[in-house]
Amino acid sequence: MATVHTVQQGETLNRIARQYKFISGEKIYNHEDNAEFRELRNDPNVIYPGDQINIPDKEDKVVWGSTNQTHVFRVKRPVIETFRVRIQNKSGKPWVGKRVTLTVGGQSFDAPISGDGIVSIDLPNGDESGGELNVFMNSNSDQPTHTFEVQLGHLDPVQELSGVQARCNLLGFECGVADGIMGRKTRAGVKEFQAAHGLDVDGVPGPMTKGKLEEVYGC
Repeated sequence: MATVHTVQQGETLNRIARQYKFISGEKIYNHEDNAEFRELRNDPNVIYPGDQINIPDKEDKVVWGSTNQTHVFRVKRPVIETFRVRIQNKSGKPWVGKRVTLTVGGQSFDAPISGDGIVSIDLPNGDESGGELNVFMNSNSDQPTHTFEVQLGHLDPVQELSGVQARCNLLGFECGVADGIMGRKTRAGVKEFQAAHGLDVDGVPGPMTKGKLEEVYGC
């Protein structure tokens, strides 16, 4: 009998999959029982607290082999989650080649910023909740120029107001706390984003604004 899982803040589909002994979240996401969930969340990497996901029953795999022979079985490794972030200035220009470090799960990782501003780091366990990201603008200094606290698995879908607020904040259009409440600060931040991208400036995150926000942010 299938289990219904209610998403909690900080969870990702791959983390949920590992909880139920699946290799990755792909099998769960694409299962026929989750058609409604797929329609609601077209990006499986961005889900929302309270979402209902049907966990299909596990299917036992039986392999027959002759006795008195050696058999080799290859087992797929679980999908490791990847930390990905785009680092750029408010004008959208990436800080190409600059060094960043990510401290998460008791380990530190060092990586350069690529030509499109993307930093991509495989996480050791895939279940880390947060960490610290340091950016070094001066290659000769051991002191970071910018330090950011990062929360993993906490970005809400752009369809939710909290997701709009978080993306605006991270792009430099200050909306205040990503609490899902449309206040004066959120409206002002949305207006700034709309003005910067040639949209109607009304402070309302409608479909056009959400679509542009998703495009600019990357998800």
